Amino acid sequence: MSKSIRQLYFKNNSFKIVQLTDLHLLFPKILYSDFKTYSFIEQLLMVEKPDLVVVTGDVTLSLFNFSAIKHFFNFLDKFGIPWAFTFGNHDGQFGRSKRYIAKRMSGFQNSCFEVGPSNIKGSSNYYVDLIDAKHNIKYALYFMDSLIERKHLSDSQIDWFKETSNKHHQGIDKLMFFHIPLKEFKDARNDGIISGDHRETISTPKDSSRAFNTFKENGVKAIFVGHDHTNDFTARYEGVLLAYGRSSGFTGYGGKKALKGARIIEIEEGGEIKTWIIEAHWLAYHFPKFKMPEVFSVILER
Repeated sequence: MSKSIRQLYFKNNSFKIVQLTDLHLLFPKILYSDFKTYSFIEQLLMVEKPDLVVVTGDVTLSLFNFSAIKHFFNFLDKFGIPWAFTFGNHDGQFGRSKRYIAKRMSGFQNSCFEVGPSNIKGSSNYYVDLIDAKHNIKYALYFMDSLIERKHLSDSQIDWFKETSNKHHQGIDKLMFFHIPLKEFKDARNDGIISGDHRETISTPKDSSRAFNTFKENGVKAIFVGHDHTNDFTARYEGVLLAYGRSSGFTGYGGKKALKGARIIEIEEGGEIKTWIIEAHWLAYHFPKFKMPEVFSVILER
């Protein structure tokens, strides 16, 4: 059984992340739109050559969710790039539970994924350390299961983050990734967007002040989410960068309002964080003839 990756390293004083979100693969019924999703990701990774791929939830919306997720990460694992994953609200909506899936996310060579502690809510609560040239932890990357809108991050998860941060990452800057945005995204939108667009209702819990304040007080410098397919704005709120990814799956809604794509995040060892959106349309005319790997050889499990 392969162990998950716990440490990542800067390369030439920089570290690049590709954030994918909301793929909504409909496996085992592979639609043309799903082929486009796989092909876009293949081309994107070849062009960007990231140091990490982060998938912030909703890989699938399928009764065969376990097989869909395993199939996708088998595909992603073959690129030889470390990857991390947080569950979205749809990943466990049909078929197997998120906990069932999480406990069986093994056997990958390039996975950072961890189920997380069993005594807190959610099934993807973990962190990965980002190491600088002096072999010190420069950043901590936290990944959390944002559950569902009306419940969102639980007190047990927030307490776990605070305790873990104090124990392992005191005084260290942190980036956080999860699926559903905090209510503070609405507040930040009202204060003014830095870049990108607000095209649909910002779907959040009624209140997430405890989570946000805990994150802010414990060194979180940026939070990256998905969920709302046509929103892709970034805004700064009380010193924290709040950023939507760009919906990456061609099966999901919103492609007419916001072309499918991904968010690129570049972290400089000196502390600067740069981020921008890359759209699929400029790759669309260069999609190769793409053969889905072993598309019908996966054992379907429900």
